[in-house]
Amino acid sequence: MPNANYQMIFSIYADSTGGTPLWTESHSAVHTDSGYFAVDLGSVIPCSLSLASRPNIYLAAQIGSLPPLIRRFRINNVPNSGVAKRLSGDLQTSPGSLILQDPGSAQSSISLNTGTENMGVVVEERPTDPVNGRLFHAGIDSGEVNLGFEGPNGQPLLSCSAKPGSLGKITWGLFNPQPEPPGYEAHELISAITGPGGEASWVMFNPQPEPPGSDPFKLIETKNNIGGDAGIYMFNPQPEPPGSDPFLGLTTTSNGPNLNMYAPQVGGARLVTNHPQIKLRCDSTASRFTFQRSFISGTMSESTGVYMHADSLRSYLAVYGNNLTQVKFGTNAGTGYASFLDDGSEYMGVEPSPWHSGGDLIMKGTGGINTMILGSNGTIGMLDDGTEYMGVEPSPFHAGGDLIMKNTSGINTMALSSEGAISMLDDGSEYMGIEPSPWHAGGDITMYDAAGGQTLLLASNGMISVGTSAHTNIITVQHYSTTDPIADAWTTYSSRRWKTNIQPLQGSLARVMKLQGVSYDQKEGGKHDIGLIAEDVGQVVPEVVAYEDNGVDAKSIDYARLTALLIEGMKEQQKTIETYQLSNEKLSEKISDLERRMAELEKR
Repeated sequence: MPNANYQMIFSIYADSTGGTPLWTESHSAVHTDSGYFAVDLGSVIPCSLSLASRPNIYLAAQIGSLPPLIRRFRINNVPNSGVAKRLSGDLQTSPGSLILQDPGSAQSSISLNTGTENMGVVVEERPTDPVNGRLFHAGIDSGEVNLGFEGPNGQPLLSCSAKPGSLGKITWGLFNPQPEPPGYEAHELISAITGPGGEASWVMFNPQPEPPGSDPFKLIETKNNIGGDAGIYMFNPQPEPPGSDPFLGLTTTSNGPNLNMYAPQVGGARLVTNHPQIKLRCDSTASRFTFQRSFISGTMSESTGVYMHADSLRSYLAVYGNNLTQVKFGTNAGTGYASFLDDGSEYMGVEPSPWHSGGDLIMKGTGGINTMILGSNGTIGMLDDGTEYMGVEPSPFHAGGDLIMKNTSGINTMALSSEGAISMLDDGSEYMGIEPSPWHAGGDITMYDAAGGQTLLLASNGMISVGTSAHTNIITVQHYSTTDPIADAWTTYSSRRWKTNIQPLQGSLARVMKLQGVSYDQKEGGKHDIGLIAEDVGQVVPEVVAYEDNGVDAKSIDYARLTALLIEGMKEQQKTIETYQLSNEKLSEKISDLERRMAELEKR
């Protein structure tokens, strides 16, 4: 502030911020020198406030039309002072105060007064001044002994005290030298404390301004007690609700050392009170390490993290969530294992473990029932409710390395055998299979109907059977089928390239004349039809008839191959017809000639 004369307005308030002024007066020409000024408050407008009834009042200042200074200054509640008429010079008196002052130096004095409302008698080296502060010895009449030093703003900087009723407790404190808002309690920076039980502590406090009346927030604390326990604690330097957990704690007990680290609980984090987020324990039985996040979810406490444990017999690493272990790797009595769990029931594990032995890889479903086993003996089983649904064997269910699938009743539905067979089954009856298998040999592909009857066979020798188990022919279709095969076209290999000893058919018409077409009803199903009798055709055209393996019983006719016989028979018949036509033409000519002659005779 430049040296000049300023208009200044002074007001007294009951609160450090806000409110209505209790008293106000304006000074038109306040001279400043290097930022200092002196004002006789009440000289313009007398102040009649009762300071005794107002322990805390605050003075606000404003320069001209500028906004008021942001910070209000608390006016200490001391007895009203006046000029003592009985003593003057080096020894001065005032109500409740005796002052010995060097006339040559206003800053060198010793005073004895009744102090403030909470200090009792105060012995001062010199009055408080805005530059050097003061040294005091207080509390004589109350039994409390307190040696301290105050800063220029009246806040304590150094304190060493002993209080009655504290059983020999002595406190040494170093206080925050920074300016505090008026009315704020003095916040310790460093405090050393001893007690009658042998306990001792050394504490460093947060130097930042705290809300009025709040407990001083510790930064570092070391302490021990008569039982031999000792600890070092570090606290969160940020403002926390009173009573919040420490940031870091290192303690020793008769069982061993402990290290705890806590989360700062800032930014809206809802952490569980008194739950450290990192824990390290070492005692006579085991070493333990916990790395977790312990938080509030809804109305419940949850923990997620990692836990490590090591003792003389076992060691393991556990990963947990929702307060329950989910993954666990460890050794027990020299044997390793790994488990994946949910809700405390094992879902998957590489054993031996409390669930299984032998090094199996186990997966479990809801309720802890095995759903998959990769056995140490090379087996694979997929199960439900303890019944095997699918497995690669040998296993307790099957031998030979088969891959087996089962339905909900435990019946085999599919088997991939170690011999190369594939079977698809239902209710123990094979519906489809690639063999060899207990049903068929040779690698056939077989399909069955619901009654177990064979419906399709793709034989390993290349033959196909449709609707029948017989496969002596390249393609065999079911006899007495209610439906017939249907196609847009069917062609037969017939190139000269594949034939030799080619000869025209002879006597075809005669053989056709020996065939007898018939109508009939099928024995199975009663279907009415027309055709030939294979046994009869075999007597005339044996080339188109197929026989059973005994070579005697006829079973089928190749009607398409009869076409060649019919063609040649028609050609023979056509020759006969043409011969008769020529003969008829000659006879017609003779008749015509005879008729002409008769007509001429009649004319004569």
